[in-house]
Amino acid sequence: MKDLMGDMNRVPVLASEIFDPVTETFRPAADALTDRRCHSVALLQPDGTVLKAGSTGGFADDPETGKSLVDEHTTAERYYPPYLWRGPRPAITAVAGANDAWTTLGYDTQVGLQARGAGLDAQSKVALIRFGSTTHGNNMDQRYVWLRTVAQDSESYERWTIQFRTPETSAVAPPGDYMLVVVDSSGVPSPSRFVHLS
Repeated sequence: MKDLMGDMNRVPVLASEIFDPVTETFRPAADALTDRRCHSVALLQPDGTVLKAGSTGGFADDPETGKSLVDEHTTAERYYPPYLWRGPRPAITAVAGANDAWTTLGYDTQVGLQARGAGLDAQSKVALIRFGSTTHGNNMDQRYVWLRTVAQDSESYERWTIQFRTPETSAVAPPGDYMLVVVDSSGVPSPSRFVHLS
């Protein structure tokens, strides 16, 4: 099996890729600075960056030296995806019905939000991103759900009101906490607003 997998303890993979769901292709992204192995996490942050942390590598002995190959890291690094630098980022300034930091949204309902940003236009989109549950290099729970835009109205060049519909059922988006984002027509996301779907 080692010949098929390569020796990941000696030569860890530091390369990363970004998947484009429109073209269904991967493209290279920045390499990691530190190897992150089995006991590591990578988690999307509310500001759009990705936090990578931890790691313990394999527990086998090096066949040449007999020394343990355990590789422990108690550090973290933050990855800034290139789409964060395409231009000024939009921002959600208000969500209808919000009375505190968390907004509760129901299923199959129309909701309005206000956003600002020079890159916003009639092609801008709204999405829910479920909070991740990550361990052992896997994120078992995160999902990205585009929301159907019902209407958009520009109060000025940079101020927009966007009406969108929440998912119809929990089969699309299970109840729980999500990050609400606006994505402009250049693919630049806003920092997220926390919402609870129930």
